[in-house]
Formats: sequence, C-alpha cells, structure tokens
Amino acid sequence: MTMLSCDDMMYISARGPGTFQIRVPNGKGLRQRRRRMHETLHGTIDQARDRRDDLVRARDAGTIRGNGQEFMRAYLRRWHEGRVHLRYSSAKRERFHVASLIRGLGSLRLRELEHEHVAAFAREMLARGSAAGGPLHPKTVRNCLAILRKALNDAVRDQLLPYNPVRWREASPKYEPEEARALEPDEVELVLGAMRHTRLELLTELDLDTGMRLGEILGLRLGDFHLDQAYVHVAGQLQAEEHGLVWRSPKSKYSVRDLPLSARTVASVRAWIADRGLDHGRDRAGRYLFSQPDGRPWGPSGVSTEFSERARGVGLFGVSPHTMRHTFITYHLLTGTNLKSLIRLAGHKDGTLILTTYGHIIERLESQHRQPALGLMLQRYRTDAP
Repeated sequence: MTMLSCDDMMYISARGPGTFQIRVPNGKGLRQRRRRMHETLHGTIDQARDRRDDLVRARDAGTIRGNGQEFMRAYLRRWHEGRVHLRYSSAKRERFHVASLIRGLGSLRLRELEHEHVAAFAREMLARGSAAGGPLHPKTVRNCLAILRKALNDAVRDQLLPYNPVRWREASPKYEPEEARALEPDEVELVLGAMRHTRLELLTELDLDTGMRLGEILGLRLGDFHLDQAYVHVAGQLQAEEHGLVWRSPKSKYSVRDLPLSARTVASVRAWIADRGLDHGRDRAGRYLFSQPDGRPWGPSGVSTEFSERARGVGLFGVSPHTMRHTFITYHLLTGTNLKSLIRLAGHKDGTLILTTYGHIIERLESQHRQPALGLMLQRYRTDAP
C-alpha cells in the first residue's frame, strides 16, 4: 500500500493502486469559496509529488490564473497537459481536437464563453474546419465538442465557472453513422487471392477465422496459441506509442477471451512457425507470431496500408483488415450464432454495438436472399481442407 506523509496528505490522496488525486489550493472563487485545482494521475507516488510541485510553482508564478479570466487557449492547453493518464493514441486524438478548439475559441476569455459562441464554432467547423479549408465530418465536430464539454465540466468542478454555458444537444451536429461494410462472397475470394503467397496471407486467414482486431492479431505471441486444442488466447494488443510499439493489456476485461481455430488455420499457423524457425529457443512463448527478423513486431499502420493497397489491386476500395472483422460478425449473425456467444467472440461488453452496427447488413442481405451464399463461402475457409 502506498504510504503518504503528512505533507503529501495536504495535497495528494490515494484513490486506488497507482491512482492519485492531486488537490492544490488556488485562492477563492465564486461566492468566496475556497478553490482548488484537481487532477487525477495514474503512476507512482513520486510522479504525483512531482506533478503537485509543478502545479504549486505554476500557481505561484501566476501562469495558472484560475479566476475564469484567463483566455480559452491558455485554459485548454493547461487542461490537456494535466490529463497525463491518457494513453498515447487517446492523447494524440485529443491534441488534434484541442488545437481546433483553440483556433476557433482561443481568443475568448473562459468566463465570456456562451452557447452562441460554441454553436457558431460548430457551424464554422462543418463548413471550413479542415486543414485544407474544406468541411469536416459531423462526427469529427461532435468529438471536438465532446472534448470541450469535458474541459468546461472540469472548469465548473474547479469553480472557475458557475455552470457549463453550452447546450450540447443543440450545438452538436446530427449525422447518420456510416454503415459497416461486410464483404460479399466473391469479394472474399478476391481478397484471399490478393493475399495469397504474401506475408499477409496468414494474417488475413486469422482475421476472417476469428474476427480479431488488427492490434490483437499483431500482438499474438506463440505462447497464446494452443494448437493441439485448436484455440488462441487473446490477452492484449499491440499499440503505437510515442516511443514505438508497445504490447498492452486491453482496456476492457471483455476483450480477454479464447477463440476457436479451424483446422485449416491451425495447419497454416503450424506451417508459418516451422517455415520461419520460430519454434526454437527458450524465449519461444514470448515471440510475436508476426515479427521482423530482429524480433520486433509488425506495425499496425504498415500492415493496414499494405492490406488496403493489395485489395485495391483487385478492384476493392475502402477495404481494410477491420473489414474482415465486419465480415466475420456478419457471417455469424446470418448463420444463427447465439448473440451471447457472438458478443464473447467479438470481445464486446454487451450486444448494443453489434445490433446497432450490423442490423442494416442483416436486413439488406435477408431482402436479397444471399445468406446461404455468404455462409457457404466463408465456411469453405473454416473446413479441414488446406
């Protein structure tokens, strides 16, 4: 258990293993109530102390004004820099949205912000929000406004604002979610043919056979495979971080699961391991299945780009490794797989995402009477025949 000194307890409280709440007094706010800066940090007690010291120095130097009169650009930068618990990919996306907010609202003071300012900002983003001066997708604008909502809610919590001035339902643009694409039977043939005799052949077969996410596939190590029992254990995924690729456990416990493998895929995995000499040495279990000669794993970005380029080469545009996952889930829905079982196979918490994302696919395929064709096509690649 983390031990906090008396001095620490004035500013820091433990909220769980490796989680600390930092509170730094910052004068008086609305109605003469004491105001504090709050931050949550995931790390060690030494990191929490360092962050506390940084906040105290910033407060004493006057760079954190904390009275609602600071400009939005200063508040948003400070707010984003304080969210040190975010993973690299999440922080990168948030940085993009914060930069957009600063461009549109940065010249306003925090206390001056009104609903009309945010509504005008959303309209401007929809019309000319991209870097090239073109329109932005409504979903991107909604994500941007969601970041602003979090920032303003934290300002209310820290007593910098009396209330959140934005009416979010009115400000957020409406849009219809894009339909998930599942491949037709002849398109499955084309994709498998395009990947045959390339380094992506086994990856494509695994993707179609198990429906794993690309990061999960690239994060597979030899110790995850139980080929005699014909299943693979998914325990984490490969993620791009600031300093390179990192294997991480999933955010949700539901992503940890065992997935069955067809006899064809088991044979393909055995052949892959034997051809590359991966089945030797003491570190066998920790070796990545898809690795470079020096042992480093393949990067998700390069794999996705190569996959899409090969698919375009056979006339299929907009196809990525994730399209194989859509096809896998669609196949199971059409062949009557129990929804609870499919939720487990997909690594979801519940069936909401499956029903909202793939409902239109089921309706369209049923109307065109093509369920048997898709099922038979995919079943061909789950048989024992190599």
